Amino acid sequence: MPARPPSLKTLDRAYTCFLVAGGVSVVAFTSIIINPDNAILWGFWMVFLFPVVGGLFYGIAIGLLHWPHRPLLFLALCSGLFIAVGVIYDKYDVPEIAGLVWGTVMVIVPVWWFASGRGRYKETLGDRAARMDNPMTHGR
Repeated sequence: MPARPPSLKTLDRAYTCFLVAGGVSVVAFTSIIINPDNAILWGFWMVFLFPVVGGLFYGIAIGLLHWPHRPLLFLALCSGLFIAVGVIYDKYDVPEIAGLVWGTVMVIVPVWWFASGRGRYKETLGDRAARMDNPMTHGR
C-alpha cells in the first residue's frame, strides 16, 4: 500500500514556520548589518530567537519526514546549511550575510507555496485520492 501523502494543514504549518523564521531573520539581520554595535537590537532579536528556532525545527522535521515533497526538503537542507555556516564562520561577517540570504530564501519559497504550489498539490491529492478509490488501479 502506498504511503499516505501529508495533509495540506501539515504542509501549511511547516511553510508558515519557515515563512515566520525567514521574515524575522531578514528584518533582524538587516538591522544588525546596518547597526552592529547596538546592544538593544541584539537583545530585542534574542527574544524572538527561541520561538523562531522552535518553528524552524518543526519545519525541518516535517521536511525530512515528508522528503518526497521537494520544496520542504530544500528548505530543511538550506536551514541545516545555514546553521552549519553560522557555527563555522562565527567570527567573520559571513553569518550576517548568510542569514540575510537564508531569510530571503525562507520567505520566497513559502510565498511560492501559498501563491501557486498549494493549488497544484491540491490537484495532485485529488488525482491520487481518485486513483486510491478506484479498485481497478489498486492505488497506482
